[in-house]
Amino acid sequence: MAGPSATEPSAKRPREHLPLTRFANCRVLRGHSLAAADLWVQGGVIVEPQRLFYGSFQRADVVVDCEGLILAPGYIDVQLNGGFGVDFCSADDGGLAAGVRTVAERVLAHGVTAFLPTVITSSADAYRRILPQLAPTAGSASAAAVLGVHLEGPFLSPSRPGCHPAEHLATPDGAPDQLRRVVGDLVHNVRLVTLAPELPHAGELIDELRGRGVAVAVGHSMATAEEAEAAFSRGASMVTHLYNAMPPLKFGAPGIIGAVLGSPTHRPFYGIIVDGGVHVHLTSVKIAAAARPHGAVLVTDAISALGLPDGTHRVGDISVVVRDGVARKEGTGTAGRDGTATLAGANMPLDACVRHYHTLLRELHGDGDAAAVLALEAASLHPARALGMDHRKGSLAVGADADLLLLDESLHIRRCFVGGVEVEGKAYARPTVY
Repeated sequence: MAGPSATEPSAKRPREHLPLTRFANCRVLRGHSLAAADLWVQGGVIVEPQRLFYGSFQRADVVVDCEGLILAPGYIDVQLNGGFGVDFCSADDGGLAAGVRTVAERVLAHGVTAFLPTVITSSADAYRRILPQLAPTAGSASAAAVLGVHLEGPFLSPSRPGCHPAEHLATPDGAPDQLRRVVGDLVHNVRLVTLAPELPHAGELIDELRGRGVAVAVGHSMATAEEAEAAFSRGASMVTHLYNAMPPLKFGAPGIIGAVLGSPTHRPFYGIIVDGGVHVHLTSVKIAAAARPHGAVLVTDAISALGLPDGTHRVGDISVVVRDGVARKEGTGTAGRDGTATLAGANMPLDACVRHYHTLLRELHGDGDAAAVLALEAASLHPARALGMDHRKGSLAVGADADLLLLDESLHIRRCFVGGVEVEGKAYARPTVY
């Protein structure tokens, strides 16, 4: 059984007689570089101009003057727990589907044109109430696409649970249909699963998930470098929030971090939360960026508090206190990375994470295009590749969905398009505290 799929524009109807849009006077991100070029869109997808000119002799019906701005793919957030008062782990009121729509509408202002609603470790009953309300949906100029669910758990290490409720953690049993037996019949809504590869029978679970077309990430884990490498060999394509909820890199025990950054055999992607040093020290971010520049996947790990003032919020059954923009599990203290407090998700939008990452990359690569390219691809091409969706999402290749951002040199978003149609009414250039 394949993973979830939203309707592809190319599958709806022939495009030959649909309006043709030309994006002109832009610096297009394509082939890992920025270059002056035009981009052509028809029927919601990027099309080949030579075929238009020399095949059907078409000319543009609409010309968008990009005014010299960068034209890049829309952002993809593969780890979004909620936002704007909506918690994807709570279905008590039966209104989660409407909440997902609210988040899908609001994240467009931050350049996110597609995302994975992320559900942390929950009870079997909660999964069965939540998953039916998180079905994949196609994107539009009014709402970002929902690509499927990211299940962060329940197959996690009890030694590295983070804020996940320990009473709902599970261990794979090696029997067939493991995921369905835990989360219910709507397993086809799942696009990505985070698991600890050192657990018994985790290898068989990875095989099952990959056979269903579900991507696998390694995380919340005590795995050795060898156990992580074994998971990558079986098809795990990513690590969930590198550095967090895993052992530190040691000279005699490199662990997951060493396997990701130093393996000569595998090149998994790594999710990383670049929120100004709250989750990961800025030097650690730069170490990962220097070692594996084409592996970074920027994620928000944002919770329901995204876009809201400080206060008390929830992630499922967990109470979370947000103070000075930092979310911590209630009752675990207020300090940062010294182990006296448990971080419980984050509170920064993805466009701000991209700009933070861009600043760090400029320290490594200077003020040229290289830093901008790597920062933008870490929020678009890399997550699409980690999910196996880069033929449709995350790039400006011919045939890809025309989810587009126009950005200035500081990577502030000026305009956003989904399927080639402009998103209206979003204050992209507003002042920000991030």
